[in-house]
Amino acid sequence: MSGIRQTIGSTVSINHRRYRSLINITCGVLSIAALCWIARLLTTNVSDIGFQWQAARNLARYGEPYHIQAWLHPIAGAPPPVYVYPPLFAWLFQPLAMFSLVRAQYIWFAINVLLLWIYMRLCWKHNASQLLGIWWGPAILVCTLASPTSVTLQLGQVSLLLACLVTLGAMPGVGLRGGMWAVGAAMKLFPGWLFGWSLLRRQWHVLGVGVGVGLCSSLLPLLGYGTLPYRAFLQVLKLAHYPYAAQFNVSIWGFWQRLLTHHDYGIAPLIQPQIAQILGGLSILAVVGLTVWSTPRGRQEEEGAGLSVWISGMLLLVPSNGFYNLVMLIWPLCWCIRRLEMKPQQGLIRYLLLSTLLCWIPPGWEALHPALNNFTHRGWGLLVLVPSFYGLLGIFVVCVVLSRQSMQSASRG
Repeated sequence: MSGIRQTIGSTVSINHRRYRSLINITCGVLSIAALCWIARLLTTNVSDIGFQWQAARNLARYGEPYHIQAWLHPIAGAPPPVYVYPPLFAWLFQPLAMFSLVRAQYIWFAINVLLLWIYMRLCWKHNASQLLGIWWGPAILVCTLASPTSVTLQLGQVSLLLACLVTLGAMPGVGLRGGMWAVGAAMKLFPGWLFGWSLLRRQWHVLGVGVGVGLCSSLLPLLGYGTLPYRAFLQVLKLAHYPYAAQFNVSIWGFWQRLLTHHDYGIAPLIQPQIAQILGGLSILAVVGLTVWSTPRGRQEEEGAGLSVWISGMLLLVPSNGFYNLVMLIWPLCWCIRRLEMKPQQGLIRYLLLSTLLCWIPPGWEALHPALNNFTHRGWGLLVLVPSFYGLLGIFVVCVVLSRQSMQSASRG
């Protein structure tokens, strides 16, 4: 009788494995199909890759990426500069600028797909979630179909490159640890926030490597173009005006700008720009305080907790943070899933699920109905214009709570 039970049990187990493999493979194929579908939607009319491509061409033609002469010309009347990033990325992007814009766009799309796979692989490997290990196919499909991922791929943003640099810069076994953060900071400034994590933990070697690599990478544009790219960059910073109140901005600074300042994206319930700055500053201090308070100081296995808190906090703090950068939340989400597997907490699980779903709602969702569009752009309706902001805030709170629990467990152990 026991032999029959064992035979039935082994048969059921084999069937379960086959069923699971079928689901994983099917979802993997669907992920590839989704990427092909996104590739078909690529257009140069709505694409940030065009700004990067043009910046690289400007660097080769004028010696600086911004073509500052056009904006300084008293008669030209050109719009404010769009490309307002340090010169390094334009310098690195020069090989793609040798191609036409359409071809460069497809090449960069392929590179971004590779970076997405690398980033997911890093998140899966270092967080070691049993759920993600068993159901890797659905997990890949969810990450591929997530709105921040598709928007990043369509626009040709550099979010996935920064995500890989940020994650690799925190890996204990990676050479030049911290150097990855420095390269990211030389490209888009805000990854430099993570050096605060190393400073808090007194990892002086990481800071030293970061400073060295940052200086070397920043000097690369000087080799062929002298100081002109950086002098033009400083002028661009004075001329540029970033639309902080736009609905694609998911930062905590943008939240207060939408509610309390005059802007082109809606009618604010109150026009109090000074109060907006005060509340924005206080909110930033609160996020920084919570980040520091929930940062583990000790064991290597708590690196995932620290990185999760600092990534989600960084996305809240960066004043110009766009919706597409939410693709960087894959790491914090994977870490949260692993922690909740170890110690299930129904309240946090529901809160994390709701926050993740909110992060999926892309800018422009309100255009589904004229009445909804009118409501979300007037008065207090602006509170619900950017649901992804609340999703990001929710994930940050979950990371803080789980990190504090991890620290308390470590201190008791």
